[in-house]
Amino acid sequence: MDIEDDKNERVKLMTIHTSKGLEFPYVFLSGFSDGVLPSAMSIKERRKRALEEERRLAYVAITRAEKAFYMTESEGYNFTTGMNKYPSRFLFEISDNFFVRQGELSQKIIDEAKEHIRLETERLNRQEEQFEVDDIVNHSIFGKGKILTVDEEKGEYQIYFEERDITKPINFEFRGLTKLTEIEELNETNNDE
Repeated sequence: MDIEDDKNERVKLMTIHTSKGLEFPYVFLSGFSDGVLPSAMSIKERRKRALEEERRLAYVAITRAEKAFYMTESEGYNFTTGMNKYPSRFLFEISDNFFVRQGELSQKIIDEAKEHIRLETERLNRQEEQFEVDDIVNHSIFGKGKILTVDEEKGEYQIYFEERDITKPINFEFRGLTKLTEIEELNETNNDE
């Protein structure tokens, strides 16, 4: 058999990025799960901006198919994210009229996935409100403090609390932290005098 004659009868594996601008009769997107697409690492590093980029990437994958597009996902545990696997949040943005589902996706998994997506969206929104170095904040227990460092990798701030003369690590997720505006700082200073 001549290899050149059989050139078009092959499966081509590639990344979604590589497929940009190309079209194929059939396209398979395997592992269409949250944490893979959208990528958990991408979202952790670039937050909401990454989510929009990942959504565009999913669109690129879907629109590469000329005749048919297949996406696969499986239930189980995702060792990348350290959580249960759920279908990609982008799947829930596609109307059921546009695809035929093969296999059973239990209502329990759908409900869990939607709750997971809701909680992740809330977390992203909180992270968008992140504090910066030199911000003056009020902690529900330690009082007024100044942000010394923002550690994206650990997901925490180092905050110096003047009244107690201590520096404490505070997790990004901690909800008892509010930024003091200049007016609130001035009022607090005047009340102390």
